[in-house]
Amino acid sequence: MPNITLLPSIAAVAAAASAALTNVVTPSGDVYRDDVQELSHHAIEQHALLAFNQIDADKDDNISQDEFTASAIARQGLAHLNGFIPIETQAGVQKIALPFDGREVRVERDHVAYGAQRQFARFDSADGQLSEDEFKHIYRVRFSLADLDDDGVLAGVELTRFALAEVGAETILANLQGF
Repeated sequence: MPNITLLPSIAAVAAAASAALTNVVTPSGDVYRDDVQELSHHAIEQHALLAFNQIDADKDDNISQDEFTASAIARQGLAHLNGFIPIETQAGVQKIALPFDGREVRVERDHVAYGAQRQFARFDSADGQLSEDEFKHIYRVRFSLADLDDDGVLAGVELTRFALAEVGAETILANLQGF
């Protein structure tokens, strides 16, 4: 016969876990500041450095292909759930909204992993690791490709292009009219 006295404890743990997950998936307004209106080259450099330090799970000052791929999958999954990507700088965390409802358009995990592995190979200096400079170079390239008017600042549709590249949705970008 099951121990009836444990049922309230199990229910309390399940409720606490559910509340914690809800807070992770749908952060309060205190976590994310306003939407990004403009994004400078300097802000991208800050974001890349902070992202590098978060992705480098083993803290060996390099990002392995596994760390890079896991990060890409997580980033895309969170963007799918939230409908935006976070941009973290020393000033705080802001967000760039994606131009579609994440429930309607989703890049499959295997596609994201394959794209991340290809991107890793493109920027890796053949040592099987991304250094901080190699990783920052990825963001410089994404920024340059999104900066349509070459003014060193992303705004409007340029932010959308950057956000889509950030979540590995370049194929979606190619299919959206007006981008």
